[in-house]
Amino acid sequence: MQVLFDTSKSKWQGAFFEDFKIALSFSHLLVCVSYLQDVKLFNSNLDVIDKAFEYLIGKSSKGEKGQYFTPRYVVDMCVKMLNPQEQESIIDTAAGSAGFAMHSIFHVWRQILNDEGLQASHLFSLENKTRNAVAKC
Repeated sequence: MQVLFDTSKSKWQGAFFEDFKIALSFSHLLVCVSYLQDVKLFNSNLDVIDKAFEYLIGKSSKGEKGQYFTPRYVVDMCVKMLNPQEQESIIDTAAGSAGFAMHSIFHVWRQILNDEGLQASHLFSLENKTRNAVAKC
């Protein structure tokens, strides 16, 4: 696990301090891995991952270190008010977990699918997007 973690640190530089090590004992790590080994994060519903990320990040990584998360219902309201269109760009200078960017892309994708007479399911992020939807975002 430490080798995988070290590989991840080098692949995504800046996400963790260079000297970070897994601090769990082997038995605790075994319990965690046994619960998480069948969880599929890639190609999953991004809304679920988004909510889990905010829930799991502890206070030490949030306000105490100057990081704040905009509640998702506020992000959704702002995106609906802004109503981004296909030809527009979204810039979020305080990106954090990329909530505004992600929700803006979803908003535009839903508009494109609606214009093409297609419906989005509850697994919206897993659906194949039309060539038009992919090209616009």
